[in-house]
Amino acid sequence: MRHFPIPSTSGHAILTMPILSPFADLIGLSRQVCVLAYQYGAIMMDLIVPTNGATMAVIALAGINYKNWLKFIVKPVLIMLGIGAVVILRAVQIGYS
Repeated sequence: MRHFPIPSTSGHAILTMPILSPFADLIGLSRQVCVLAYQYGAIMMDLIVPTNGATMAVIALAGINYKNWLKFIVKPVLIMLGIGAVVILRAVQIGYS
């Protein structure tokens, strides 16, 4: 889980993009597709991980415990994962750059 050591999305991007960009070049993906995949992953993980302060604050204010939140959010996250995968595959297919 990517957010535990570094809860900041921008901080995590600074550390991972220097690794992911050359990897995308190596396997023939455009860097824009690499960033698109990163963004989808970051959004989905923000809804799940307990180190995201905003999510934890909102569910705490709503009076929802974390276990119930996970039960609720798993299905929407899986749907978003499927949509994100289709969008990324389409971006690769059309040569998004």
